[in-house]
Amino acid sequence: MNICEATKKSLENNCFITTVEWKDLIKIKPTNDIGNCIIMTNKGENPSAHGWQPCADDLTRTDWIVTE
Repeated sequence: MNICEATKKSLENNCFITTVEWKDLIKIKPTNDIGNCIIMTNKGENPSAHGWQPCADDLTRTDWIVTE
């Protein structure tokens, strides 16, 4: 699915989003908070203090999935 669809489902279910390629490495928590989207490892660690900074390729991917 595209990032818009995945984000909406994530917000509805209080989940994370990731891609097929990243699913064993990282997950992203979409928020409207000051920290923006929070990037986490699948082990629950927060490796980025600045939130997620997507590139154009990230935003146009069609392999986004919702995850716990």
